[in-house]
Amino acid sequence: MISEDAITLVKALIQEAGCDGIYYCVQNAETFRFTSEEYHKFVEPYDLKVLDYANSISKYNILHCCGWSGDKNRVEVWKNYKAAAVNWAVYVEDMDLSVGRDFFNANCVLGGFDNRKNGVLYSGTFDEIKSETIKLINTVGKKGNAFPDMVIGGTRKDTFLPSCRNILLKHGILQEIYKTKNGGI
Repeated sequence: MISEDAITLVKALIQEAGCDGIYYCVQNAETFRFTSEEYHKFVEPYDLKVLDYANSISKYNILHCCGWSGDKNRVEVWKNYKAAAVNWAVYVEDMDLSVGRDFFNANCVLGGFDNRKNGVLYSGTFDEIKSETIKLINTVGKKGNAFPDMVIGGTRKDTFLPSCRNILLKHGILQEIYKTKNGGI
């Protein structure tokens, strides 16, 4: 029932509202929640039903392997999930972008910035954020993008995200996204 409702929402977002794709969040793989076998039996079929449907109507979907609470996941249960890009909590899962790209066999990976309160986006200086942005670009090249590991929240008022955007533009990363979407490379 839940997967059918999610499919209805995906269809409405992509076909009716005009979204290019979805940011599909998978959860419940925390090491304390289910065994791998239980996850494959009780959760995966419904995840894949929704994700496969989304992929059948859009080639711009993002798989987000959620690590919101800081608890490690059994990321191996998502290894064969397919999407245009994959995102996970790099610091929570202790899996950097280049290792994760190989692990997920992904064409494009998103993430890399630690989005926790002690991470560089919240506590770093402009120079530290710039350095981390360039490090991420050098790690994954143009087949990955520097983003927070998940969402950005909190109360930091002087965030340097516009500077990260400018660095990505300077290195041609954001242009690659636009070219690819518009039928280019």
